[in-house]
Amino acid sequence: MMTYCHERAASHLGIAKTKDALFKTFYWPNCYRKVEAFVKSYDLCQRVGKPQDKKKAPLKLVPVITEIFSKINVDAVGPLPVTPSGNKYLITAVCMSSKYPDAIPVENLKSTSIIDALLQVFSRMGFPKELQTDQGTSFTSALTTEFLERFGIKVVRSSVYHPQSNPVERMHRTLKRILRVLCLESGPDWEKILPQALFALRTVTHDSTGFTPAELVHGRNLKTPVTLLYDKLTEEDQEEDCVVNYVFELMNRMENVKS
Repeated sequence: MMTYCHERAASHLGIAKTKDALFKTFYWPNCYRKVEAFVKSYDLCQRVGKPQDKKKAPLKLVPVITEIFSKINVDAVGPLPVTPSGNKYLITAVCMSSKYPDAIPVENLKSTSIIDALLQVFSRMGFPKELQTDQGTSFTSALTTEFLERFGIKVVRSSVYHPQSNPVERMHRTLKRILRVLCLESGPDWEKILPQALFALRTVTHDSTGFTPAELVHGRNLKTPVTLLYDKLTEEDQEEDCVVNYVFELMNRMENVKS
């Protein structure tokens, strides 16, 4: 169960997220210490490593956003290894109220590619009132600026020499680490495993809100393989052989989806 939750539900996000995915439904004696020791000694996570945080500046109060998808932060990630479809960049978006993430693979950072990616994001999140970007030429070009102005979207720019002022940067680091770990398992095509990484980010509890992004957007958390297994285990008159077969069938389906 520790391996299953760490690999599938938490997508190698770490001790806290693995505990969150596992202990919502399962418990056994000394489970907390065993999970901590298990994650700290997990081979793939140790090989990828964890970046050392720099000294943190004092935090300041920011306005509370009460409406989901009213303010979205977007940014570009890359260049990444080129996928078979020719994509080597990611346009990422995070809702500032719910922390709901999204990411669109693109071939380049031309203005037309940025606009196409933004349209895909807006088709899922809706058109925001405010959009925060960095000062990259793709986001400040005349075409992109006119596109956003046509829809009445207010644009806020991050500081030139302080990219940390854009909160989506933190999501970048987490997303790239998940992709690196999953690529060690399933190969270098990160575009195939991107949905799995986004699913993990949407279904684990966010530290700043205390809820999962899916709970704040949909009103309930999405069904995960762990919750499906729990529902199956708690069914009445369930034979052990059927449960074992169900687990193996589910794991095989997940592997087929990734391949």
